[in-house]
Amino acid sequence: WTNITSIDFSAVVIERMSTNPSALARPKMQWIVMDMLTLEGFEDKSFDVVIDKAAMDALMCDEGSPWDPNPETRRDADAMCRAVSRVLRKDGVEKGGVFIMISFAQPHFRRRYLEAFEEEVQSGGAVDAGLVKSYRWRVNNEAFGEAGCLEIFLYVCVKED
Repeated sequence: WTNITSIDFSAVVIERMSTNPSALARPKMQWIVMDMLTLEGFEDKSFDVVIDKAAMDALMCDEGSPWDPNPETRRDADAMCRAVSRVLRKDGVEKGGVFIMISFAQPHFRRRYLEAFEEEVQSGGAVDAGLVKSYRWRVNNEAFGEAGCLEIFLYVCVKED
């Protein structure tokens, strides 16, 4: 991709990253101070792909019990997913806009957020990758790394509305 937009809520981070030599080598790359919970300033359906590298992980720092997360964490994660869904094109990469999340969170904890909690569908003891109505995407995930050790999880949410 040549048109890349990076956001962070910290003006200091944006300043440092935008003056990094690798950023300067990409003249079409934009660096914007923005709240990931709203993505205000971006028009609806304005991105083919949105990538999250541990941003939602940062929201989980105050989650409390991962088995029963506090309401504020649930609201923040829902706001983030709604904002991402809003800015994704339905005709982005291949058949839908794509939200890619890179995380240390295991699927039994993270998928609940990506699937809006109340819309979890159980199928044979595992959450089904069915269409999530709130966000209009299908969720899939893969693990990378040695099982039982420090694994990294890739979540791919394909928008289909």
